[in-house]
This record gives sequence, C-alpha cells and structure tokens, in this order.
Amino acid sequence: MSNRYKNLSRLSNGELQDLVLDITKALGANPRRASALAKDPEKLKSIITAMDDKEIDALIQKAGAEKAKEIYKALERQRRNG
Repeated sequence: MSNRYKNLSRLSNGELQDLVLDITKALGANPRRASALAKDPEKLKSIITAMDDKEIDALIQKAGAEKAKEIYKALERQRRNG
C-alpha cells in the first residue's frame, strides 16, 4: 500500500466501520449488506493493506463517476478527521 491510502490501515475498528458505511451509503448499497461488511474490520484492513493505489482507485472508479466522487469525499473527510 502506498502513502496515499496507508492511513486506512491505521484506523481504529470503529473508524473503519464508519468509513465503510459512509462509502457503501454513497454507493447505494443495501444497508444490511453494508453492515455485514463493516462487522469484520480486521479482514477489511488485511484486504486494504494488500492493495496498491491503482487497485483501490480502480475499485472506486467501478462505482461510476458520481459515486466515486462521493467515495473520495468520504476518504477526504476521514483524512481530515484522522
């Protein structure tokens, strides 16, 4: 993982859960499925740390331009607050 996203792996479990819920909300995901995804922050951290910037950006871009913009906003809010 590069410098751009390295702080994601340093989030507390609660912070990571909040970020995942914020992102999945921007994507319009089913709240139950989003909650299930957020319940295992250690697994999320291991997935995130195994990815590089290009992989993370490609995943975000799959959401489409408008939703990707919302995801980047959520990540920026986390950076400012963290």
